Amino acid sequence: MRTNFKPTLDLLEDRTVPAVTLTFSANGYAVFTGDSSKDWVKIDASLDGDRLLTAQWNGKNGVTKTAVLDLDETPIAGAVVNLKGGDDIFIFRNLDDGFAVEQSFGLWVDMGNGNDRVIVAQNQNIEGEGTVATLNIQGGSGRDNINVQFAGNLLGGATLTGTIDGGAHDDNILVAQSGIVDGTVALNIFGSHGNDTIRSSFFATNPEDEDFFGSVRVNVDGGSGYNSLTLLASADEGAVVDAALNIYASSRDGVYFTPGVGIHGPVKASNWHPFAFHNFVTIPSVI
Repeated sequence: MRTNFKPTLDLLEDRTVPAVTLTFSANGYAVFTGDSSKDWVKIDASLDGDRLLTAQWNGKNGVTKTAVLDLDETPIAGAVVNLKGGDDIFIFRNLDDGFAVEQSFGLWVDMGNGNDRVIVAQNQNIEGEGTVATLNIQGGSGRDNINVQFAGNLLGGATLTGTIDGGAHDDNILVAQSGIVDGTVALNIFGSHGNDTIRSSFFATNPEDEDFFGSVRVNVDGGSGYNSLTLLASADEGAVVDAALNIYASSRDGVYFTPGVGIHGPVKASNWHPFAFHNFVTIPSVI
């Protein structure tokens, strides 16, 4: 008895193992580097009080890696996250433990290509003239979701600064600040290429019976595409807050722009301007 036999080639399942590595740069940054697969990094920071930084990330063979740094023993200037390709996730939480951050700290995040998700929750107070909290996020190419929340106070002349850039494709960006601003908020929020949704709100809770003086500088730029842009800003009635708020939009964009009570200074929504791609997150220059 003869049977018809046709040899075939069976394909093995994809055994690519995504992995993130952690190293430390010579100038004091914790550097998380991903690969072309789906990666994730989560950082919980207590920058005063216990002064601990707990990081978790996906290691090789699906094993979750954990590092706990005592910042008194291993002081770091911040974190650099470069996750490259894949649909990646980055989470940073600065938990409120009743203390104020009195040292400068920076986050430099490049999510790379892919549909990525970024969550930043800064809940501790930042205090002291010369203390700077820096946040730079580059979404890269892909449909990214970026959620940034600042709920702590800026005290004693401290500064919160940075650039959030969605990059190419259709991105969803939310940036919200609330709390006392006895210092400076200076942020750029860019959609760059694609049909982007940018929602931003800033509220200075400066009690009028306190000697607080705040400065809020915000630029929102949807870039090319059909964008939805929201910029809300207000302060306690009687508070002293100097503001420079700008939306750069085209006739294609939907714009909702409301400077509220307590906001003093130039406030405008401009007409369309020649578009230039913004890319201020340059990882090599940081480390």
